[in-house]
Amino acid sequence: MTEGVNAILPSPSARIQSSPDNYTKGTSTPQSSDSQVMVREVVNDLSDLRLASVSERDAPSATRTPLIQLTPTPPVTQRDTIQSPQIREDSIVGGLNALRLGGAAQEETDQASRSPSPGRRRRSRSSLNMNVYSVEDENPPESLFYASDIQNALIRAKSASQRIALALSNSTLHKEPGSRIDNLLRTALNLTKFKPPSSRTVGLVGDSGVGKSSLINSLLDRPDFARASSSGSACTCVVTEYHYHNKEDFIIHIDYFSLTELSTQFDELLRAHREYRRSSGDRMLPEEREDLKKRSELADSTFKACFKSRLTINHAIMNKLSIEDALKTMKQWASELIPADAQRDREVREVYTDARACSQRLQELTSEIEEPGESCPWPFIRKIRVHMKAHILGKGLVIADLPGLRDLNSARQNVTERYVRQCHQIFAVTGIGRAATNVGVRDVFDLGRSAALSNIGVICTMADDIRLNEAMNDWPMEKAYISEMRKKIAEAKHGYEEIQLDIDGFDVHEDLDDEEKEELSQLYQERDSTKKAYKDHEFELKRHLMKLRNSKVTAELRTRYQTPADKEALNIFCVSNTLYWDNRNRSKQAALSTIDLSGIPSVRRYCIGIVADNHLKATVEYIKNEIPALLGSIELWWHHSSYAAWCRNYGTHYTKACRHRCWNSEAVAEMKNGSSNMWDVFIAAAETYNDELKASIRNRFLLAMNEVRNSVVMLTLSRTLKHQYHVLKYSMEKCIEEFQAKLRLLQADAFSPVRTSIVGKLLEQTYRSANKEHGTGSDRRKKAIINQAFRSVSLFDNHRNTFRAMFHTLADNLEKKLEEAVAEQVAIIEADLNTLKSDNVIQEHERNPEFRRTLAGSVESVQEEMARISSMVDGVVNTA
Repeated sequence: MTEGVNAILPSPSARIQSSPDNYTKGTSTPQSSDSQVMVREVVNDLSDLRLASVSERDAPSATRTPLIQLTPTPPVTQRDTIQSPQIREDSIVGGLNALRLGGAAQEETDQASRSPSPGRRRRSRSSLNMNVYSVEDENPPESLFYASDIQNALIRAKSASQRIALALSNSTLHKEPGSRIDNLLRTALNLTKFKPPSSRTVGLVGDSGVGKSSLINSLLDRPDFARASSSGSACTCVVTEYHYHNKEDFIIHIDYFSLTELSTQFDELLRAHREYRRSSGDRMLPEEREDLKKRSELADSTFKACFKSRLTINHAIMNKLSIEDALKTMKQWASELIPADAQRDREVREVYTDARACSQRLQELTSEIEEPGESCPWPFIRKIRVHMKAHILGKGLVIADLPGLRDLNSARQNVTERYVRQCHQIFAVTGIGRAATNVGVRDVFDLGRSAALSNIGVICTMADDIRLNEAMNDWPMEKAYISEMRKKIAEAKHGYEEIQLDIDGFDVHEDLDDEEKEELSQLYQERDSTKKAYKDHEFELKRHLMKLRNSKVTAELRTRYQTPADKEALNIFCVSNTLYWDNRNRSKQAALSTIDLSGIPSVRRYCIGIVADNHLKATVEYIKNEIPALLGSIELWWHHSSYAAWCRNYGTHYTKACRHRCWNSEAVAEMKNGSSNMWDVFIAAAETYNDELKASIRNRFLLAMNEVRNSVVMLTLSRTLKHQYHVLKYSMEKCIEEFQAKLRLLQADAFSPVRTSIVGKLLEQTYRSANKEHGTGSDRRKKAIINQAFRSVSLFDNHRNTFRAMFHTLADNLEKKLEEAVAEQVAIIEADLNTLKSDNVIQEHERNPEFRRTLAGSVESVQEEMARISSMVDGVVNTA
């Protein structure tokens, strides 16, 4: 414990000295004993609290969970995986006609061809120390959490908790195991480490070639880290999550499919392969034959990736062995190829100190391996988690690179379907050219409608890829503006080239007279000014056309996918990874406008902001209740003498104000009456029950606080109970919020038609059987199979039983978590009450009077500081 104190607290020179005058001793009253026992009975009632599972018909409608913030590494190179061609010609007119907005890096003046003037040498030297663009300097999201007053309040609150921890460590009492001071110091040290607990996931779904890997690299601010596959499909076969850790190394966690899961996949693929090979196709519809062909090709490519040379040696396995023997052999091969650790724990951990090595390993795990006899890992992998240091991930965001929804491998399609429903934000990624009609985007929104998801947006890549001639045809109203800007660009560039010719006419190797030097210096200035002019004109035209098309595409997407039920407009971003990386390593002043135009900072800002609301809620709770609750517990420690007599009367006492009362009996009776009503309400509706549960706990805390408030010396206990109540309330609300989110997923499981829903899983085998029917009469046989399944009583019995089991699991988990939350606060309250009657506390108190007085002064000082901080937070939150 001493090491923990030394590691986190300020230096001894910063310690606060409090005078004995700061200590005010409470006076005892006869009522004290009554109040403490009454409070203890309330605590016992709370610890006996239990929940009941409710029937599925009473499940409340789920509410959407609140949304997730975010730390980087310097870029290495400038590159974008998805780039539009760059066309440049020496001819001014030809160059303008062929101009493509995007892909062209900003030209830098060649300084090496001439001897710079002293002024220019000074500018060259200063440029070496230029302020390079940094993602940490980007504007934070528009959230109250980032308001300066809130951030200052958080800093001051942490400082206050450090002061208290320091004051508690000023005595040797914390070194005595089991002492109350030791427990209080541990709590204080935990508060000094406060960090808003939150995690939110943004899922990116997109087809091959749309620039999704480049987008991820831009968001992570890591060039070439997530690599696009050279072979195509394999790169999108594995869910890859990017998590934050505050280290310079890179950790890859590989989650493998179990052998049972792989056997199921192999069975489906092998049957598809054999059906296609054995069927003539004469009795199939063309679309049936084409679908079967695609599935067979998928089987061939997957088995080749898995087993390679083994298939060459054992070619009979694909067509001649029985299904059972073939699957047994494949399962054996898989067990030999999957690492032993993965078969035991289903996860393998790998650590890399170099970003390039980590990137290379990711490519090996997710792409085809060119070595003829070496198997590919990706068919055996369910998910990959990469832990790294990146600004966008720093506050709890997880970026997930997801396989496409049109993957013919049903196991991987199911992984994506289920994962998408757990994301807090989903982005369909597509090229901007045909975004409104892109099939991949449509698939994502179709899944969203089926699973009742409302958190879907679109990111359009390659936003800078615009041809001027096409733009003039697409937007006739802009033709005059485009022509005018092209003329300005041509004139400015012609002037630049003319001045450059004049400069080239000077022989810099000969001595120049003063007049020639002055003339040359003037030419340099004119050249730089003219170059800046035509670059500015180029940028203005580029920005104008990009914003014009961005607005047009955004409107088209919202027209197509926005529904009246959507409370907010669809989140749509148009980005250029090329613009971002072409300017990323330039100075902040030179790069800022172009990087903003790339759209990457806007996406990054939005993703960071997803977590901010939860951070604000946790921060307010920390300031207004968690620290004040600790201060109240410390006050109870030094006021032990006032409460000791109250404790010794076992809760039954007499005062002039209250007469004779037995709080134990009253508290138990109140709990019994309230519990009976709450059980009935919970059975009727889970949501109503949760509200009643919170109200009941609130009433019991109020009962305790009202009774102890009748005595002056009990005010500390009353204030402490109030803060403990708010801490418990916050914990319960988080549990219920999680329960409601899972109810929403359960609702989708129960009533949506997607393949991973309850009914989808129950009918999976039925559809497989129907798909095997081909040729004459196949339509009738398929209908018979499907009708038999839907008319079966067992289908709906199984659906109901599955739903009931899933719902009871949710209810049981809610019960467990609420009990844990209550038990945690009950333990703290019991510790406070034990402080008031413990002989050990009395001994601690009496043999350290100077420490007691110093601690009292520190607590009083911190309480005053926390009151000011709390007031400042209220001012920000309440006026928002």
